[in-house]
Amino acid sequence: MDTSLFKLLFPEFALVSDSVILAHYAEAELLYKSSCNKEAILRYITAHLLSGYGSGCDTGMPSGGTVSSATIGAVSVSFESTGKRSEYSLFLASTPYGQHALALMKACSPAGKYIGGNGESFAMRRQRF
Repeated sequence: MDTSLFKLLFPEFALVSDSVILAHYAEAELLYKSSCNKEAILRYITAHLLSGYGSGCDTGMPSGGTVSSATIGAVSVSFESTGKRSEYSLFLASTPYGQHALALMKACSPAGKYIGGNGESFAMRRQRF
């Protein structure tokens, strides 16, 4: 990975050493194996890992999930329910970088699949006995 391009795309990590960025990139490679949009998705997952694991940079981004409501007086914070999302999606959705990675992954997914039904039988004549 080109760390200078990474720092250009994510200037909030400009002060992070190249070795730390490359270590997080190696971890991102373990999390994403597909070849569709691979470099872009790995950059966003790397930024997600850097922002969430206390690597010495303060991005000012919240962690811990999506806030559904907040109160300042007497401090009250509520997080939205997880619904039917996978742990992997919840993990990535905790930062804007991870959300962008999820959007890129979704763009690589097929729109729909046809499995089963009568579609496969149209190629053969039905025999009546």
